[in-house]
Amino acid sequence: MQKIFYAFLSLILFAGMAQAQVSIVPKAGVNFANVSDHSTFNNRNSLTGFTAGLGLNYSLSGDNFLSVQPELLYSQKGFSAEGGITGVNYEGDYKLNYLELPLLVKIGFGTESIAAYVNAGPSVGYLLDGRINGRVSAFGIGTDYEEKLEFTDNPSIGNINEIEANRIEFGLNFGGGIGFNFAENSTLFFDIRYNLGLTDYDKNQDSKNRVIALTAGVKLPL
Repeated sequence: MQKIFYAFLSLILFAGMAQAQVSIVPKAGVNFANVSDHSTFNNRNSLTGFTAGLGLNYSLSGDNFLSVQPELLYSQKGFSAEGGITGVNYEGDYKLNYLELPLLVKIGFGTESIAAYVNAGPSVGYLLDGRINGRVSAFGIGTDYEEKLEFTDNPSIGNINEIEANRIEFGLNFGGGIGFNFAENSTLFFDIRYNLGLTDYDKNQDSKNRVIALTAGVKLPL
């Protein structure tokens, strides 16, 4: 994980050598998250989470038509579900918290006052921690609970809070947005993005993250 942060720091230093073409991009919003499949849990539904972070936009063309944008994001993923394991029924939220590094290529178009863009690129994330909260019932007796996810190489059968986790997640991002210029080279923007996880977060399940993120932020020149 240290190598990832060093790479991000190198991008910052590289961008700093061309400050006239670099903008800082703070942003925040909501995630609508789910997973590709999960045989343990049936009737999965979308989980609403939080995302926020910081990017650096480096213009390659000088007119913002073509740019690259590395980001450092905190991103909440997971799903809501109902299911059962060995006679024990469960319903609730399965929450996963990631630190994520997307690297996007952006193409912009529009006018000086209103501009739109599309972007795409890979990302790498690190699973920081997770929690499950909901209700468990057996033989007509139910109880509410919340527990921290335990990452282990040997998860116990029937313990839904234990997983053999892939802490590193690779993904692809596709999206776009619209921006409104409110000062010289400064933009208020609204962004929609789809994050396609390529790595199972649980080594024992087909459990790739799927996230639609809606964010807002500002693009400010350095």
